[in-house]
Formats: sequence, structure tokens, C-alpha cells
Amino acid sequence: MLIIEIALGIVLGVILLQNISLVIGIFMFVVWVVFLPVIIPYYLCKKLLLGIRNLLALALAPRNTSASDECLSWDHFDLIFHKAVQGDCNAQCSLGKMYERGEGVLRDGNEAVKWYRLAAEQGDDHAQRALGFIYANGRGVPIDYFQAYIWYDIVASKGDEYAIKFRDDAAGRMTHTQLTQAQEMARKWKPIKAGIIQ
Repeated sequence: MLIIEIALGIVLGVILLQNISLVIGIFMFVVWVVFLPVIIPYYLCKKLLLGIRNLLALALAPRNTSASDECLSWDHFDLIFHKAVQGDCNAQCSLGKMYERGEGVLRDGNEAVKWYRLAAEQGDDHAQRALGFIYANGRGVPIDYFQAYIWYDIVASKGDEYAIKFRDDAAGRMTHTQLTQAQEMARKWKPIKAGIIQ
């Protein structure tokens, strides 16, 4: 693509150099070769690109018509996203799962953590377990046994056998100081009330 633009710039530059002054030819060459391929992309909005990427992923994602499938279809994405932004814990957890697994959207660990965390902070057990798993295994984010321990411990305090097992595994990979700090943070954790996401 860049080679074509350079060639086009050279051709236009040569044509302009023959018919117009040297200054105009050089200016057009710089515009075609430097300005268009380099400067313009910086003005594109990151949110717009992310939105286009996700819409394309939704459009190209394979359809699963199973009634038990928790993967959200294209028809429901807007509704679920709207509910999640309004603070709906279940919708936030669903979006976290979509981004974690790449179901209907492109896989994005940071987005998965964002939506799971919003649901987990409201007390959702599934989101708390999912955050523990993501941090313990580095699924789209760097491995962080400290965060994994905190979220597993919160769920383990409710009697979840799975969380107890994996909390203890995370504890075995931490220093004594880290473990003490993580236990303190998990003990002080309290669910927060949902709010509208800006």
C-alpha cells in the first residue's frame, strides 16, 4: 500500500514538476507520500476503531442456535451492552465472558477484566471466580497471583470448593508478605452498589 502511494506521489510529482513550479510539485509529493499514509490515521478515534472491530467480529462470528448457549447473538448485543452500562451485574458478567472467550466479539483480556470486575465488585460469584482464573492463568492479562488470591478468597469465604482449591494454589506462589496483604484486602472487601458507567 505504501509503495503504491509513493509511486503515485512520484508520478504526480513529476507531472506537476513539468507543468507547474518546483515548489508545488514538491508540496504535492509530500502530501501524497507523507501526509496521507502517516498523519491521517492518527486522527482516527480509538473508540470508533474498537467499535468497528467489534461489529465486524459480531457479524462474522459463527452463529450458535443452541438454546442453552450463553453466548450472546448479534441481536442481543446492544441490549446486553446497554444493560451492562446501566450497572446490570448479569449483563456485565455476560460481556466479560464474551470478551474472555471471543464469543461474538474479538477476544480482549482487558475488556473481559473490566466487565468481570464491575460485576464482581457488586458481589457476583461467577465474575469473582472468573477474575481469579484470569489472573491466575494470565488469560489476556499478565499473571497476577495477588489479584487471583483476593478474588478466589472472596468466593471461597462463601464456601465455594473450586475457589478454595485455587485460592490455596495461588497462595503457594506468593511471598508471605504478599499473602498477608491479599488476605487483608479480601477480608476488607465489601460489595458496592451498581452505578451507571461513564
